Amino acid sequence: DWLFTLYGWCGTFDIAFKNDQRLHVQSADQWKSLERNVVQYNRLEILEDNIGYLRLGSFDVDEVKNEYEKFIHQSFDSLARLKIQKLIIDVRGNTGGQSAAGACVLQFLTDKKLPQVSKAYDRIHKGNSGWFNFRGQPGELKEIDLSSDDMIKPVVPEKRFKGEVLVLFDEMTYSAGIIFITIVQDHKLAKTVGRPTGGFANQTGNMETFLLPNSRLTVYMPSRKFIRVNRNASVHRVTPDVLIETSDQFTGINDLVLKRSIQMLTHK
Repeated sequence: DWLFTLYGWCGTFDIAFKNDQRLHVQSADQWKSLERNVVQYNRLEILEDNIGYLRLGSFDVDEVKNEYEKFIHQSFDSLARLKIQKLIIDVRGNTGGQSAAGACVLQFLTDKKLPQVSKAYDRIHKGNSGWFNFRGQPGELKEIDLSSDDMIKPVVPEKRFKGEVLVLFDEMTYSAGIIFITIVQDHKLAKTVGRPTGGFANQTGNMETFLLPNSRLTVYMPSRKFIRVNRNASVHRVTPDVLIETSDQFTGINDLVLKRSIQMLTHK
């Protein structure tokens, strides 16, 4: 999936890994969707020097919402039981899903209610204009204050993670993944590490569908633009607090971003 998304690779080819293993990919292979295994794709590990590593590869958990929430609660219960005081949350390659999935994690990092965005801009159309167009005429742009909507509510104090946290992201962090990291940055919940996002900080949502009049093709378009908590409405990418430029796009034994994050937490 990464090779296709980043480089447009398709067809039949061979991949050679640094450990001398090789993989032959057939064009007819059926790629396994990460969404089918989304809870397992998100995982908790304990790294060297007693550092917790919470890998969040996807927030697209709508079909496994209960299992996902159980996994997050169990993960933080495990961190508390093991007395882990340093945590890395890795959302590199997380292309989004439901913002509530990110909020489920962030509730363990705060002692007060937090807004997820500051405001939104709604494009009015026939489907959302309301009775007799009371919300506005189709085509109008309506500003909505969301600073007190869908607040992240903290867990009880004894369950809150009070240690040091780093959040990793990169150019493949997108959609609800970007909303997650802007919340972290704007509320100063943790220091962020990695590479700038490929997408922009202010994400869109409320997807609408319509048919093109001549071709009858179905078009999917967002009707709402969310503005991050700090109210910076400009078109900009999210840059981490600690920028680590590397040509290595892949994780594994040569994961320089993760190695640097461990060094930051252990002061080595």
